[in-house]
Amino acid sequence: MSGPAQSNAPTILALLGLLAIGAGLLGLIALVLPQVFGLLAVVLGFFAFGAIHYLLWGWWLRPVPMEDETDPGSVPTQNDE
Repeated sequence: MSGPAQSNAPTILALLGLLAIGAGLLGLIALVLPQVFGLLAVVLGFFAFGAIHYLLWGWWLRPVPMEDETDPGSVPTQNDE
């Protein structure tokens, strides 16, 4: 895969659009049913927990460069493990 790196801008814009639509619908529901503010707090709490979890695990589990133990000029054989 030696092609140019793909941009993630369309995906990010789509996700932001979905978040905006979801927030708008929740806002409309909150206008009709004032008790939904508690539900809104719970949903935002779960979202915040998920976002923090995603960011921390992504940071902790990012790929670590590893050195190859074989010589670049050597040919692997069946005995090599």
